[in-house]
Amino acid sequence: MKILQYAQHKDGAFYTHEIVDSGIRICRQGGGFTHCLTPAQFAQDFTLVDRLPITRVLAQFELDSHEEKFWGWHNPDYNWNGWATPTFTEEQFKKVLASLCLTYDFTNEKLLEDGYMDGVTDYIEDIEVIVTLKDNVHHYDLNGWCWTVTEVAK
Repeated sequence: MKILQYAQHKDGAFYTHEIVDSGIRICRQGGGFTHCLTPAQFAQDFTLVDRLPITRVLAQFELDSHEEKFWGWHNPDYNWNGWATPTFTEEQFKKVLASLCLTYDFTNEKLLEDGYMDGVTDYIEDIEVIVTLKDNVHHYDLNGWCWTVTEVAK
Protein backbone atom coordinates (compact mmCIF):
# COMPACT_ATOMS: atom_id res chain seq x y z
CA MET A 1 0.00 0.00 0.00
CA LYS A 2 1.31 3.44 -0.91
CA ILE A 3 1.10 6.02 1.82
CA LEU A 4 0.84 9.53 0.43
CA GLN A 5 1.67 12.44 2.67
CA TYR A 6 1.41 16.19 2.23
CA ALA A 7 4.12 18.82 2.06
CA GLN A 8 4.25 22.52 1.34
CA HIS A 9 6.88 23.97 -0.98
CA LYS A 10 8.66 27.15 0.04
CA ASP A 11 6.67 28.99 -2.68
CA GLY A 12 3.44 28.06 -0.83
CA ALA A 13 2.17 25.32 -3.17
CA PHE A 14 1.02 22.01 -1.70
CA TYR A 15 2.30 18.63 -2.85
CA THR A 16 1.68 14.97 -2.15
CA HIS A 17 4.73 12.83 -1.70
CA GLU A 18 5.69 9.23 -1.14
CA ILE A 19 8.94 7.47 -0.35
CA VAL A 20 10.14 5.21 -3.16
CA ASP A 21 13.37 3.25 -3.73
CA SER A 22 14.90 6.08 -5.75
CA GLY A 23 14.07 8.86 -3.26
CA ILE A 24 10.96 10.92 -2.60
CA ARG A 25 8.41 11.22 -5.40
CA ILE A 26 6.42 14.49 -5.34
CA CYS A 27 3.40 15.73 -7.29
CA ARG A 28 1.78 19.15 -7.05
CA GLN A 29 -1.61 18.85 -5.35
CA GLY A 30 -4.29 18.77 -8.02
CA GLY A 31 -2.18 16.89 -10.54
CA GLY A 32 0.68 17.40 -12.86
CA PHE A 33 4.05 15.78 -13.41
CA THR A 34 5.79 13.80 -10.73
CA HIS A 35 9.41 14.39 -9.82
CA CYS A 36 11.78 12.34 -7.74
CA LEU A 37 14.01 14.16 -5.23
CA THR A 38 16.73 13.07 -2.88
CA PRO A 39 15.90 13.41 0.83
CA ALA A 40 18.31 16.37 1.02
CA GLN A 41 16.59 18.17 -1.89
CA PHE A 42 13.19 17.52 -0.33
CA ALA A 43 14.30 18.83 3.10
CA GLN A 44 15.72 22.00 1.52
CA ASP A 45 12.51 23.05 -0.27
CA PHE A 46 9.58 21.39 1.56
CA THR A 47 7.90 21.36 4.97
CA LEU A 48 5.69 18.46 6.04
CA VAL A 49 2.05 19.31 6.79
CA ASP A 50 -0.64 17.17 8.45
CA ARG A 51 -3.43 18.12 6.07
CA LEU A 52 -4.32 20.44 3.23
CA PRO A 53 -6.07 23.76 3.88
CA ILE A 54 -9.79 23.63 3.19
CA THR A 55 -10.45 27.29 2.49
CA ARG A 56 -13.45 27.88 0.27
CA VAL A 57 -13.86 31.20 -1.55
CA LEU A 58 -17.04 32.29 -3.33
CA ALA A 59 -16.19 33.18 -6.91
CA GLN A 60 -17.49 33.30 -10.45
CA PHE A 61 -16.13 30.78 -12.96
CA GLU A 62 -16.03 30.28 -16.68
CA LEU A 63 -15.14 27.14 -18.57
CA ASP A 64 -12.26 27.58 -21.01
CA SER A 65 -13.67 29.90 -23.71
CA HIS A 66 -17.35 29.29 -22.87
CA GLU A 67 -19.16 32.64 -22.54
CA GLU A 68 -21.54 31.86 -19.65
CA LYS A 69 -20.31 32.33 -16.08
CA PHE A 70 -21.33 30.40 -12.97
CA TRP A 71 -21.09 31.12 -9.23
CA GLY A 72 -19.51 28.55 -6.95
CA TRP A 73 -16.75 28.02 -4.42
CA HIS A 74 -13.16 26.93 -4.76
CA ASN A 75 -10.04 26.46 -2.71
CA PRO A 76 -7.39 28.82 -4.15
CA ASP A 77 -4.67 26.54 -2.73
CA TYR A 78 -5.85 23.57 -4.81
CA ASN A 79 -6.00 23.24 -8.57
CA TRP A 80 -6.01 20.63 -11.29
CA ASN A 81 -3.04 21.15 -13.60
CA GLY A 82 -3.26 24.88 -12.97
CA TRP A 83 -7.04 25.15 -13.40
CA ALA A 84 -9.58 26.05 -10.71
CA THR A 85 -11.69 23.23 -9.23
CA PRO A 86 -15.07 24.78 -8.39
CA THR A 87 -17.85 23.37 -6.24
CA PHE A 88 -21.42 24.26 -7.17
CA THR A 89 -24.79 24.08 -5.44
CA GLU A 90 -27.28 21.82 -7.19
CA GLU A 91 -28.98 24.87 -8.77
CA GLN A 92 -25.72 26.16 -10.30
CA PHE A 93 -24.65 22.61 -11.21
CA LYS A 94 -27.83 22.19 -13.28
CA LYS A 95 -27.19 25.54 -15.01
CA VAL A 96 -23.67 24.38 -15.92
CA LEU A 97 -25.03 21.12 -17.34
CA ALA A 98 -27.78 22.83 -19.35
CA SER A 99 -25.31 25.33 -20.77
CA LEU A 100 -22.98 22.52 -21.88
CA CYS A 101 -25.77 20.22 -23.15
CA LEU A 102 -24.99 17.58 -20.52
CA THR A 103 -27.16 15.53 -18.16
CA TYR A 104 -26.24 14.08 -14.79
CA ASP A 105 -27.55 10.62 -14.00
CA PHE A 106 -28.16 11.03 -10.25
CA THR A 107 -28.83 7.29 -9.81
CA ASN A 108 -25.49 6.15 -11.26
CA GLU A 109 -23.66 9.40 -10.44
CA LYS A 110 -22.32 9.82 -13.98
CA LEU A 111 -22.29 12.53 -16.64
CA LEU A 112 -23.68 11.91 -20.10
CA GLU A 113 -24.39 13.96 -23.20
CA ASP A 114 -27.98 15.12 -23.70
CA GLY A 115 -30.06 12.62 -25.66
CA TYR A 116 -28.38 9.60 -24.12
CA MET A 117 -30.91 9.03 -21.30
CA ASP A 118 -33.06 6.75 -23.48
CA GLY A 119 -31.53 3.49 -22.26
CA VAL A 120 -27.99 4.19 -23.48
CA THR A 121 -25.29 4.16 -20.80
CA ASP A 122 -22.44 5.77 -22.72
CA TYR A 123 -21.14 7.94 -19.91
CA ILE A 124 -18.46 10.62 -20.00
CA GLU A 125 -15.71 8.95 -17.96
CA ASP A 126 -12.95 11.55 -18.04
CA ILE A 127 -14.92 14.22 -16.15
CA GLU A 128 -15.17 13.56 -12.43
CA VAL A 129 -18.19 14.70 -10.45
CA ILE A 130 -17.73 14.59 -6.67
CA VAL A 131 -20.91 14.99 -4.62
CA THR A 132 -20.61 16.09 -1.00
CA LEU A 133 -23.20 16.95 1.62
CA LYS A 134 -22.48 20.06 3.68
CA ASP A 135 -25.05 21.58 6.02
CA ASN A 136 -27.71 19.34 4.41
CA VAL A 137 -27.00 20.86 0.97
CA HIS A 138 -25.51 18.83 -1.89
CA HIS A 139 -22.42 20.35 -3.53
CA TYR A 140 -21.02 19.21 -6.86
CA ASP A 141 -17.35 19.37 -7.83
CA LEU A 142 -16.63 19.19 -11.56
CA ASN A 143 -13.01 18.15 -11.96
CA GLY A 144 -11.17 17.62 -15.22
CA TRP A 145 -12.21 20.77 -17.07
CA CYS A 146 -10.40 24.04 -17.71
CA TRP A 147 -12.16 26.31 -15.19
CA THR A 148 -10.89 29.83 -14.59
CA VAL A 149 -11.87 32.27 -11.87
CA THR A 150 -13.36 35.44 -13.38
CA GLU A 151 -14.44 37.30 -10.24
CA VAL A 152 -14.05 36.76 -6.50
CA ALA A 153 -16.94 37.76 -4.24
CA LYS A 154 -16.23 40.51 -1.74
